[in-house]
Amino acid sequence: MSAIDSPNTPVLHLMIDFETLGLRPNSVILSAGVCSVPASLVPEAQWYGEFDALEQEGDPYNRVTDPNTLSWWMTQGNIPQGEMPLQEGIISLQAHIANLAQQYKIELWANGTDFDIPLFYNALDQQNCPAPFKYDAVRDYRTMRKAFWEVPMPEFTGRKHHALDDCINQAAHLNLIFNHIQKLRGITALSGIT
Repeated sequence: MSAIDSPNTPVLHLMIDFETLGLRPNSVILSAGVCSVPASLVPEAQWYGEFDALEQEGDPYNRVTDPNTLSWWMTQGNIPQGEMPLQEGIISLQAHIANLAQQYKIELWANGTDFDIPLFYNALDQQNCPAPFKYDAVRDYRTMRKAFWEVPMPEFTGRKHHALDDCINQAAHLNLIFNHIQKLRGITALSGIT
């Protein structure tokens, strides 16, 4: 029995974020980040990579760039311009999460389940890589944020629209929501590992 199938395996909540040149699952990927919830809980869970956008548009990937998203990035002044080939980056990210899954049952959080997760699945499929988490381990931070609107977001630290910094800030807020839920239940504060 693998670690993720054992009933005694601790749960590790991970936040994932992708920065892209579009809003579709086959968009060009600029960068990706992942961290534990909260980020300080399991520092070795952090992963960040910036990808070569140009090599993704042609064969074999044929990923797409949305002109409106590209224009938006141009107004931000901080567009990631990595050199890591998509194959290397996605395989590295998949292996990183799979390695964590040897010790923890992974619950993968994203800011909505309609963008980052389908994009990750699409990129994994292009590399013939299995998902490093179970299909029912996907969680929606956006819904938690809306449901627990009374929990204020901490002041943002780092760079906005930087995949790892976005993860760290979303994870910090999600951890506050976890603690709020536990207080409502009258239970000791919950960490990112349960």
